[in-house]
Amino acid sequence: MTSLPYVLIFCLFLIGGFLEYKLARQNQIRFIRTIVVIIALIFFGLRGHILTDFLNYYPFFINLDASNIETYAIKYSPGFVYSTFFLKTFIDSYHFWVFITTSIHIIILSTLFNRYLGNISLGLLFYIAFRGIHIEFNLMQNFTAILLFMLSITYIHQRRIIPYFAMNLIGLTFHITSLLYFPLYFFLNKNLSMRISFMIVFLATIFYFVGIEFFVEQVLWLISISGLPSLYSFFGYFVDTSSFKLSFGFLERLLVLIMIIIFGKKIKSEIKHGNIFYNIAIIYYLFFMLFSPIDTLADRIPILFIIFYWVIPPALIIIKHRYRTILACMLIPLSLMKLITSTQDQVAQYDNLLIGIKSYEQRANEVLEHNERNRK
Repeated sequence: MTSLPYVLIFCLFLIGGFLEYKLARQNQIRFIRTIVVIIALIFFGLRGHILTDFLNYYPFFINLDASNIETYAIKYSPGFVYSTFFLKTFIDSYHFWVFITTSIHIIILSTLFNRYLGNISLGLLFYIAFRGIHIEFNLMQNFTAILLFMLSITYIHQRRIIPYFAMNLIGLTFHITSLLYFPLYFFLNKNLSMRISFMIVFLATIFYFVGIEFFVEQVLWLISISGLPSLYSFFGYFVDTSSFKLSFGFLERLLVLIMIIIFGKKIKSEIKHGNIFYNIAIIYYLFFMLFSPIDTLADRIPILFIIFYWVIPPALIIIKHRYRTILACMLIPLSLMKLITSTQDQVAQYDNLLIGIKSYEQRANEVLEHNERNRK
């Protein structure tokens, strides 16, 4: 079962989350957190070639040197390339680079989960369940930018525009999508009412089911009369409106957003910077609905705001209210289901340096075979 290692670490994080919540002595809590972070570092940092983007990252690291660093800085992003080159000057090992990069990610995440949840283990549980595996293994550039945005949220609350822009400017050197974070400084502190929130969700959902095909048809018509057949073919290649239906993924997003809106007052009053995370959740849903017909955008744009999944649902389990047990019984199985469904493919088969890994060539062939099967 490909998902088994991921289920095991999910269970370890769940036990750690329970102990962090129940233990009263600070030295015991610190011990549990230390163990959980070490487990996360071993699991993520010492991984082999998993999922698909190692096909790009491994040759990039192996071939990077002083003679082509500027070329790579254009192809990828300068912050990502120069930081990689800096680490490579110490130890010229791909796995050392992965471990150090992952360690930075895990330490930042742990700091943020301690800040917003007071429970590192539960934060890591929701992180791996909601796209964390995919982000850490496949989106190394994007993840640094996402984490820098997450760190900069406190500056939105403090109305400190210069450090906010400075931190996301650094993120921009790792991935161009950080541009979307800059204008949000002026909106994320807004206090959306329940009525406005439901209206946004309702209109986005209606567009998802009714408006997308009409919108796409109009865009294709405009392109067709422009006399640019190559542009028509290019746009048509990426657009797919055939999958718009009442899917599990759609229902999960909709129900989670409804839950967040219903508990909006609790979120805004009892979660640190809860109002900002609440607005991020609305933006995530809105962007996902709007960009659904274009696979690449539907994956890469909403994922910039996936962080609300890592904070709001676990916080609603931790903070005291009468529905806490009910939410825990709903959200934890949902998280496990999401984790299992996202790690079922053969390309997600886990291996670790401590127990031996398959070579780059072996895993690359498996990915190519997997892609070929999916095209049939």
